[in-house]
Amino acid sequence: MIDFDELEIETNRFMLKLSRQPKTRLNMSRNVGNGKQTKTLSMAQYEDEKISQMLNQEIIKVSQSSIFFPTFRRIEGTDKPLKKEMGELYEAFLQEKIYHGLENAFSDLSNYLSVETHQFVTSISTDDITRLLTKQYADISERINQLQNEL
Repeated sequence: MIDFDELEIETNRFMLKLSRQPKTRLNMSRNVGNGKQTKTLSMAQYEDEKISQMLNQEIIKVSQSSIFFPTFRRIEGTDKPLKKEMGELYEAFLQEKIYHGLENAFSDLSNYLSVETHQFVTSISTDDITRLLTKQYADISERINQLQNEL
C-alpha cells in the first residue's frame, strides 16, 4: 500500500481526485464518463483494496488501454563512467541472484499495478518491452487473420 495525502489523475476520458482527511475519511471527486461526482467515504466502511477495485472497474468502463512507463524503470547502468564508479557494487549487481531478485520484484510490481488492458511496465532489462511488443504483434496478426477470414 502507498501512503498519500492527495492524488489526482486526469486523462482525456476520466478524472479522479482522492484526498485523505483524518485517517478514517477519504474525499473522492471523479468524472468517469457520467458527470462529476463527489463523495466522502468512511474508510471504516471500505477496505483500501475494495475501493481500488471499485475505481478500477469504473475507469475501465470508459477507457480503452494504456501503457505506463515510469521514469525509474531502467537500471541497466550501460554508461561506462557509472560502471567504473560503482566498481564492486556493479559487479555484484550483475550476479544472477541479485539481478533475478530485482527482476522478479519489478515483474511482481508490474503485474500488481496492471489492470486488464492498462499495463504498468517496469524492468531492469528490456525483456518487458520485448514481451509487450511481441504480444501486441501477435494480437494484431490475430485480428488481421480474423478480418481476412471474414472476407
